[in-house]
Amino acid sequence: MKLFTLLLGAFATVFVTAVKAQTPGQRQSFEVASIKPNNSGRDGGGAGPRGDRFVANNVTLKNLMFFAYSPRVGRLFSQQIVGGPVWSNTDRFDVEAKVDAGGRTVPIDQMRLMVQSLLEDRFHLKVHREMRDLPVYNLVIAKGGLKMKPSADQTAPDPRQRFIDFTSPAAEVAPLPRGAMRVAKGPGISVLTAKSIATSALVNNLLQGQSDRIVFDKTGLKELFDIDLRFSNEGDPPLSPGTDAPPPSDPSGPSLFTAIQELGLKLEPDKAPLEVIVIDSVSKPTEN
Repeated sequence: MKLFTLLLGAFATVFVTAVKAQTPGQRQSFEVASIKPNNSGRDGGGAGPRGDRFVANNVTLKNLMFFAYSPRVGRLFSQQIVGGPVWSNTDRFDVEAKVDAGGRTVPIDQMRLMVQSLLEDRFHLKVHREMRDLPVYNLVIAKGGLKMKPSADQTAPDPRQRFIDFTSPAAEVAPLPRGAMRVAKGPGISVLTAKSIATSALVNNLLQGQSDRIVFDKTGLKELFDIDLRFSNEGDPPLSPGTDAPPPSDPSGPSLFTAIQELGLKLEPDKAPLEVIVIDSVSKPTEN
């Protein structure tokens, strides 16, 4: 799987500052910006704010759009960016842009607007928004009933302990705090361990990253659960209702989407109305 990381600031301190005053209706934009083709051939890349700068390395146009158009709450999925030429998802670029903010950190909402302006100016990007019915998956309780047992302690975990940790089976790890998840990935099998988590955390931190569609938690479950689950690293998409499961690619375990049935859960295909960003026109960036 190609990795693209939005670096939204790895800082413990949150800086709330203002960019220089702008007149009403004035478009927010960077003072200077550099865009260069990246021909390294690598897969990984990342983009995000760094104080008063926006820096992106080895990213596609659509990667930049994911950052620029992400909502304040929630996330933007690949299915929600529609259209565009082939190169918009294959050609890669390095970007560095700076705003005159007096050395202060630019709030991320303003940074997103500036990246939108950058895309309009340098890529001549034009978009519009509309609602479309998109294919999704609903996580529901299977017909056989729920097989997970609620955690003994149902009090809300410390929000600071709600994380997911990826490690190897041989690594020495500390006991999981309540609210946390751990995936120990071996050569062919991964083991998921979770303590006092909601089903929404299972969706957002694990299932969503493995699915080719947006996943909605439709279980209606409010309890917290402890989970131990083994699944093959060779994932396959969820099956349509009534379809028999094929033999797993790794004989020592099923795919993640099959394994969750051991918890009494399943993914059902569906459609849902979602806002999409449609690319009307775009061209390769102008030279610096």
